[in-house]
Amino acid sequence: GDAHYAYVNAVALNDSGRKSEALRALDAGLARNPDDRQLLFTAATFRVQAGDRAGALRHAKRLATVDPENPQVLQLVRALQPRGP
Repeated sequence: GDAHYAYVNAVALNDSGRKSEALRALDAGLARNPDDRQLLFTAATFRVQAGDRAGALRHAKRLATVDPENPQVLQLVRALQPRGP
């Protein structure tokens, strides 16, 4: 489906070094499929790799609303939360 195509396209772009295009492909896929777990997790992961922890946290929190019982997702959200002073 559309979400899987967006995922495959984003991974291919990322693997070929076209990181910003990969993020745009994920964002476009999420605009059409906002609750897709694979797109949300990949967007969070790619944003961490790009140094965008705030963007990664946004996607991880969305993923946690879609999959609230998944301990790996909750761990990801905790890991991305800003740490206190």
